[in-house]
Amino acid sequence: MAAEGGIEMLVHLISTSGANSDAVHRQASKALANLGVNAGNKEKISDAGGIQPLITLAGVKNTAVCVEAIAALANLAVNDGNEVEIAEKGGLVPILRGAASQDIDLQSQSARALRNLSVNPNNKVLIIDLDGVEILRKLINICDVERIRLQATRALANLGYED
Repeated sequence: MAAEGGIEMLVHLISTSGANSDAVHRQASKALANLGVNAGNKEKISDAGGIQPLITLAGVKNTAVCVEAIAALANLAVNDGNEVEIAEKGGLVPILRGAASQDIDLQSQSARALRNLSVNPNNKVLIIDLDGVEILRKLINICDVERIRLQATRALANLGYED
């Protein structure tokens, strides 16, 4: 029960803003990313309304906040219901934008999120329609980091494309 209260508090923190909102948003998103590794917590975070504010934070100007929000979404996407909710609520757009960015950490978390989200048949269509294949191919071809290229390659394979 205490964990659920903590999750609700974290969701509240990522849903609000204040004078130090970037720092608060980053740390709360990071905590949700860590909690989101646990299968039971994936549903608790979704049930507490955590997916929509994480999607919002994934699209903000502060790269460090985006990285943590997308890391949380990547972890939450390892759940059938959450992978659908993330796409339905517009999460693919900021994730694809992150994959196309110049920031290595943002590329890494975005590629991981796309790998997890691309297993869902409806998400495959959406990712392809949003130029995800081109973004993933570019990431594979220009990125020097092997783990990022590997995640992007897996996402492409999930989409039915070979690099």
